[in-house]
Amino acid sequence: MPEPNKPSKPLDLTYELPKLVESVRQGWIISAQGAAVVSVLLCGAETQLISMVQSGKTTPVPAYRFLLLLSYSAFMLNASATIASLLMIDRLGEIPIRAARLLDNRSTKVVHTSDDSLLEDHCAGGRWTWMKWHCLLALIAGSWCMVLQIWLYVYLNDA
Repeated sequence: MPEPNKPSKPLDLTYELPKLVESVRQGWIISAQGAAVVSVLLCGAETQLISMVQSGKTTPVPAYRFLLLLSYSAFMLNASATIASLLMIDRLGEIPIRAARLLDNRSTKVVHTSDDSLLEDHCAGGRWTWMKWHCLLALIAGSWCMVLQIWLYVYLNDA
């Protein structure tokens, strides 16, 4: 039985990512950290808005239910964006170790590809693009739900 933390392939301890790959990786780490912070702040604000909606004086039942739907949707979408951002940061952090396990170490000098393909070629994994788009779309959709929720809440309470 193999040891649990023993790598299956040898690890090249002297390997360094190409400068361009490292630059793209660092840029995405910073972007993912920013998205995680923003989405966590939106989750926090949303919890306050949910309590405000539940204690509010909104009387039309269908509109109130839609307001709650927007509230919980915004919270779940922003929480999902936070988790996706953290998964992206984790995946980006593993790139140097994964690339160091490759035998050829991806030593091509000239490539004609996008930054996403470059990261995938250097072991970001096939789910990289999916995680990136999920994070972006969840953050945008959660933000729009929050804007609609605030607008509807103000409309219902000032009418």
